[in-house]
Amino acid sequence: LNVLAPAGTSRVEVYSVMGRQVASVPVTVADSAQHIVIDASAWAAGTYVARVSGSSGSTAVKFVKN
Repeated sequence: LNVLAPAGTSRVEVYSVMGRQVASVPVTVADSAQHIVIDASAWAAGTYVARVSGSSGSTAVKFVKN
């Protein structure tokens, strides 16, 4: 899973469609946009939600893993 996190990002979390957290990645350098790679190879195929949180709030994006 490739995430382009905007400046100010402090954490990227991924949840299954059932609400189970499958990943949580802290972002240590939050002063510029970052490319974050999360290994999703062990996850089952299905729908997930990635939530990017930071100083200006959070944004959630739904995606499908085949």
